[in-house]
Amino acid sequence: MSRQERRSLASRILIDVGVGLGILLAAGIGVLYTVRTGNDVPMKWLELAGFTPLIFWAALKQFKQYWGRPSLWLAAFGLLVIHVAVFTLVLTEYPQWRPVWFLLVALPEGWAIVLILHKLIIGDLRSRHRNASNVG
Repeated sequence: MSRQERRSLASRILIDVGVGLGILLAAGIGVLYTVRTGNDVPMKWLELAGFTPLIFWAALKQFKQYWGRPSLWLAAFGLLVIHVAVFTLVLTEYPQWRPVWFLLVALPEGWAIVLILHKLIIGDLRSRHRNASNVG
């Protein structure tokens, strides 16, 4: 196994472990909530917890060649904060929200995330390249 293959495998293992720990943390929070309050976690919150990683995984998968760039992860984190803030507001202020509506929102939101990341990451790289060639 080459050095590059070992690095790729190690990176994949770290990602999988991180995702697994995130899932365990979310499940633990749900169990803790249920035990402390005696109430079940509403399905709409479970749907949010399930769809969020799927949406972002699908979007970030399109930028695999840029995974080594911190700017990609900073932009994705910013979009994740906005996503969670908006859905927290929607789910708390709109009790009629149906969990199935996540299916209707996921695809356009995923496209929007891809377009925003494309503009921020690839657009930034192109402008840096243009500026560098104008300087020389």
